[in-house]
Amino acid sequence: MKKIKKINGRYSPKHGWKMVISKMIYDYVISYKNIFPENLKWDELLYIISRMEYKIFSKKYRDLSDDYIPFPSDELKSYRGDYNQYLKFLSKIRILKKLNYSTDQNQCTKYKFDYKKAYYLGYRTFDLENIEIKRSIRRQKSDYLFQGYKDKDVEHLTKWFDDDLQFDEKKCSQLLPSILTKKGITYNENDDDSVTIRKYLRIQSYNRSAGELTHKNFRMSRNKDSDNRLHTNLTNLSKKLRQFVKYKGETLHSLDIKNSQPFFIIALIEGLINKNNNIIRNINKVYGNNNNGIISTISSTFLSDKGFQEEFEILRKWILEGVFYDEIIGIYNLQKAKNGMYEVKVYIENKTKTKTKTEYVESIREASKRLTLRLLYTPAKKKDEHYKAFKSRFPKICDFFVFLKNYSGGKKNSYKKFPKLLQHIEADCIIDNVTKKIAKKHPHAPIFTVHDSIVTTEEYIDEFQDLMYNYISEYTNGLIPKLSKECWCADDDITDSYLEAA
Repeated sequence: MKKIKKINGRYSPKHGWKMVISKMIYDYVISYKNIFPENLKWDELLYIISRMEYKIFSKKYRDLSDDYIPFPSDELKSYRGDYNQYLKFLSKIRILKKLNYSTDQNQCTKYKFDYKKAYYLGYRTFDLENIEIKRSIRRQKSDYLFQGYKDKDVEHLTKWFDDDLQFDEKKCSQLLPSILTKKGITYNENDDDSVTIRKYLRIQSYNRSAGELTHKNFRMSRNKDSDNRLHTNLTNLSKKLRQFVKYKGETLHSLDIKNSQPFFIIALIEGLINKNNNIIRNINKVYGNNNNGIISTISSTFLSDKGFQEEFEILRKWILEGVFYDEIIGIYNLQKAKNGMYEVKVYIENKTKTKTKTEYVESIREASKRLTLRLLYTPAKKKDEHYKAFKSRFPKICDFFVFLKNYSGGKKNSYKKFPKLLQHIEADCIIDNVTKKIAKKHPHAPIFTVHDSIVTTEEYIDEFQDLMYNYISEYTNGLIPKLSKECWCADDDITDSYLEAA
């Protein structure tokens, strides 16, 4: 297997590290190069822009990419110690907007690039600019943007990001041309420019993902103090682009845990009942090693309660049969909106104030899934009609969720520990146990992960499925989820649904 040379810098002699910047922003910024301060370095400015845009267009933020995105000072310092001087220049030329931190709301400083401004001024090339920096600049070893990421705990997964992982750029460009041009979306005074910008930002996100894979700018990170998940080019890739990814020319296939987040709730509860060391270990990681009180409180308040036990058995049955989201539809009583789609209000955590954003989805099952995830991931005080509907059917389970969200004394953001716990259990199960055992048994089989999914080639998919059942059962002391296979094959409808893709 031909490996890519790992270096701690931003220039790879073999592939050439290419910083990626939106051409719209690049052209705007370079028009002000004549007033760029002489004591600063132009390459460093481009580097910082590239880093910021990489975050803005990540899967987590890409639907908010025309909004203010949080950039903690520690993160910006990891780009460059004197980052503030470069951001001042971008603010001076009015392409970067800043929202100052708020101690009252416990929020860090946020930024946004003014894509609308660049668009209005005629910078309307919806493409990317690759800037090649042919020199080595030292960066910290944990800088996941570069090919210097090393973590022996995930080496069985990261080693497959090599020359044999290919992206069919030619076919992608044929099927996914510039949608803005193809659809004839051009600006005039009567247009809703926010729609144009939204579509531009979405397609930029896809173009960036495609470009990174094409040029083998493999990016990976794992923060054990955060969600503990392994984030890579594949986890940030839209499902609509999966068909263009191959390994040694072979189509990839994935095994997904159906109802994955609810499944790990069942694993959590059953693990507490059976005193599963895997579950206890993750509770201690998230809530603290000295928090034995949380386990004893759960046991006395919930696990011994007959009503809780009855509700748990119903949910357990639905989840293990893979029908949880289908069953929960009736509880939410979802109705179509006037546009024929289902309305879902999604909690947005990075706004200046606590707000929700309305989204519309075609599938009632997808609407059910999003509402359930909102129930798990939002503050306990957020109680809309769907929350109340779920609580009326499962009051004890709902109280259990609230307890885990408020356990840190009701402190601000304490609600995040509950979803964080589920993510840690998932990552510990899939990354640190299941995939390691599979890799040991099949050392020559390519293996990737997309959080709760395991990805490989067709040759190994059936064997992986059997092993995945066995190893998840071992980890959870007997729980066996429903798995679904997905071929990363061609999608005939890709062009029509491009902008709406997940």
